[in-house]
Amino acid sequence: MDKKIDACNQLQPVSNPNTYLKSHKSKAIVTSLLLLFLISYYDELKSPFVSSIKQSEKPKAIHTQNSDAKSKPEIAWIMSFPNSGTSFTSALVRELTETSTGTNYDEAKHPTPIFPDEYQYGPFRLRQHLPLPDKGYILTKTHCTRCRGLQKSINKTTDEFMEGCQTVKKDNKCHGYDPKIVKRAVHLFRNPFDNVVGRFHLEWKSKNKVGNTKYVKKYPYSKEGFRKWCDNYSHHQDHSKDKKFIQSLKDTGIICPIEFYLYVQFHNNALDSLNELDIPVHIIDYTSYHTDYNRTVAGLLNFLELDQVPGTEKSFYMSSHEDFYTVDEKRNIAKFLLKYASKETGRHLHDKFLGRLLQN
Repeated sequence: MDKKIDACNQLQPVSNPNTYLKSHKSKAIVTSLLLLFLISYYDELKSPFVSSIKQSEKPKAIHTQNSDAKSKPEIAWIMSFPNSGTSFTSALVRELTETSTGTNYDEAKHPTPIFPDEYQYGPFRLRQHLPLPDKGYILTKTHCTRCRGLQKSINKTTDEFMEGCQTVKKDNKCHGYDPKIVKRAVHLFRNPFDNVVGRFHLEWKSKNKVGNTKYVKKYPYSKEGFRKWCDNYSHHQDHSKDKKFIQSLKDTGIICPIEFYLYVQFHNNALDSLNELDIPVHIIDYTSYHTDYNRTVAGLLNFLELDQVPGTEKSFYMSSHEDFYTVDEKRNIAKFLLKYASKETGRHLHDKFLGRLLQN
């Protein structure tokens, strides 16, 4: 190009351009030469601008490639102590997005794995008539319980807890999948006083459903029935190595000590496990559906990167069972929970549920 520019310069030997350009013919010649120059060097003159445009477009191209790489939805666990609001939260996502959620349990009529080519034994699609989301995350239920017979103590290590989280139960058999397929988690908390009463209600309903009139009569669906259920509590006490520890729980004198211990242990392990997985976590307090429903729902769907289908809605009703306990009982339970809580669990429980009971 330098040679061509030199040639162009050689065409301008005039010492007095004003005199030279007085002639119309001369003006026409100069104009023609300038046009020839521009036409000859158009590609080279435009190249710096084209290069600049291409550079600015590169981030867009990279972004598109990243989006295309995630061509299918991924798993997001919903980790919750039983009766924390898991069923409502899962149903909420299904009804507002009109897509299926997932589960680690054999609760669908004809369970089909979400990723059949990779993991034949779950996690499973919960509703066969609903499509899986085409983006975002599939909310997948787990209570992090190991297979029957494997747990030899009421106390669970973080590793044992994690094994339960990735355990799938189908046809009375247990299978597992790689927890690395889990990319996000929703950690659901419920007021511990309501949660333990909810556990009694669930057991009562299951007994009533199968016609166990003896149980239903002995433990009526009431405050009195709940307190009697706590007095005669017989679960999680079949491990000989736990006898002294369980007795120490009972010696605290609180109502339903084993249930409250299982509650706080679950959340300790859940938070520790999620820290080890190092994935994004969204914490929901079940009460927030009652106090700030719209914000809670929007936050959940945003975390799962799912869109609400226009016109869909789901109602919510919450009843409190704190009146099942006396004020002194609640205060003593609060102290018990904070004694066994990890630092992270204790901070959350204190701020959300227990701090008000320990004032003064």
